[in-house]
Amino acid sequence: EKYRPKRIHQLIGQELFKLDAENWIENKEMPNLLLYGGAGVGKTTAAGILANEMLGLEIDSNYFEINASDDRRLEVVRTTIKDIAQQSNWTENLTVKGCLIHVTAPFDTASVPLH
Repeated sequence: EKYRPKRIHQLIGQELFKLDAENWIENKEMPNLLLYGGAGVGKTTAAGILANEMLGLEIDSNYFEINASDDRRLEVVRTTIKDIAQQSNWTENLTVKGCLIHVTAPFDTASVPLH
């Protein structure tokens, strides 16, 4: 954690993503995202930076990280996300629309099918 980037511009590579992300942060508008890639490319770091930049002080109650490796059944991940989405209090005082849900998963080993 000591050396993990804290700001988008500190990420190495992914120049187009960084330009987009800086624009989202500046305008406080971010599309739905699917971050994918091999191990160690910065998916978790990018998600955390975006959450911190977009949510600020509201991050603790509005950013959810789900580690699907803990339970490889896709239904558990779906249920968890559904439960989070149904919470009524997470949007009341949020200055940015919605919440961020970050799923960490090696879905190649998750339950199949994924539909």
